Amino acid sequence: MTLHPRFSMTFTPNGMTGKDGRFTLSTAAPMDGAPPGGYAVTFELLRTGADKRGLDTEFDVWKGKYANPDTAPKVTVGPSATTLEPFRLD
Repeated sequence: MTLHPRFSMTFTPNGMTGKDGRFTLSTAAPMDGAPPGGYAVTFELLRTGADKRGLDTEFDVWKGKYANPDTAPKVTVGPSATTLEPFRLD
């Protein structure tokens, strides 16, 4: 998952979602969370495969369905630890 800031920021927070749906975000350092502010949240389910030339590559199983920040869910991260509502993906 990636949090796309809706404000000016150098880094883009991202994280891996576990099987139970929980995640921890990293921005400038591992597991440092995300700065307070508004974000669009996108998701990709990446898998490794081979391209037409046989080279290893990653591809999004959802084919970009949840990867557009313009249509993604919006969230606000507060100044202290924030628990977000679950995201429902088809």
